[in-house]
Amino acid sequence: MDIHFADWLRLADIEDCQGDGDRLQLRWSGLENSIQDISSDQILNLALLFYRLPIDDEVADEFAGFFKDEDNTFPMIDNRLYLSCLAGAALGEVIQSQPETTEARLSALAVICPNCMGKNKISAIEEIVRRSWNALHSESASLRDLTKHSLNRSSVPNISTSLNSIKENFEIQTQLPQAYAPLEKILNGLAKSIKQTNQNNKYLNSQLELFREESDILWWLTTAVSKKLSVVFEDLNWPATTVILGVELAEMVRRFPGPLSYKELLARAIQLSGKEENEMIKISSVVSKLEKEFSSELESLYSENPALSLCPLIKSLVRSRGAKRQAEWLQPLKQEFSISNTTQFNCVDFAMQIYLETLLLRQFNAIQIEGE
Repeated sequence: MDIHFADWLRLADIEDCQGDGDRLQLRWSGLENSIQDISSDQILNLALLFYRLPIDDEVADEFAGFFKDEDNTFPMIDNRLYLSCLAGAALGEVIQSQPETTEARLSALAVICPNCMGKNKISAIEEIVRRSWNALHSESASLRDLTKHSLNRSSVPNISTSLNSIKENFEIQTQLPQAYAPLEKILNGLAKSIKQTNQNNKYLNSQLELFREESDILWWLTTAVSKKLSVVFEDLNWPATTVILGVELAEMVRRFPGPLSYKELLARAIQLSGKEENEMIKISSVVSKLEKEFSSELESLYSENPALSLCPLIKSLVRSRGAKRQAEWLQPLKQEFSISNTTQFNCVDFAMQIYLETLLLRQFNAIQIEGE
């Protein structure tokens, strides 16, 4: 059991476990059952519950069922705040117990994105958000730590010596059983060599992907030209520049969760666009300057992605395309993520949020494709 579990429940003013170690253990058992063989869809649902975003009652009841199975006194009515804390704790446990896995990475992104760089105050457990940031940064650093990885030598068995032994045994009919031992030695040696070679190839391919990713990003910054719009950063419509830069950096990521220095890379790109890093912007200003072709591409790429429900900024950009009035997309943004038109973002933070949301959408797509 996580040492913070009881404190997380207390944060939400949930008292039915306080002073009752047995009931607290039952809650934890239900939590562990809920994340066994967890799927990407279940991770997204946990994040929706954690932030108390719109979700089907059947999905919420299914999650509550894990706790009801352990303790018949678990409340099934008016329990959304309770489920919010339990869902957050479940995501935190996935991140903690399965480090550097696809499930942990998706969980971390699913927690970070709705938080919207700290602008969304709906989440009850800030520790889960901090744990998610730490997990992403730790995995990114580990991925690029060359001291942790190396190539292992592949040893090929001496086939000629073993074959001569087999030949001699076959020439003497009575020695046929003895021919099996050197043959087995050859085959086992070859199998071991092939396995090691495959592991080395996998490692080399992963390093090649990293080098290609870094090369693409450095070339992007060196030329200071938008990959999608084919214009220099300085000619992009400010402050829509932040969206374009965030999306383009995320789409160059080949090994999730991307480079550890993404904040500095985006800050540098904004400098190359001729703007200051500390400039403050509002989402309505971004929407008004975003080119229709770019927002149309975002819509075509991600409008059907279930993870979009956890992406406040990109979801709002997609919603704004068909809206006749600003309130049609600003009001849901405020209701769901506590972000209004008066909310101001540091321009680098805005670009980082777009980058992280795009990573979440791409990561979910990648998981779906792998599972097909």
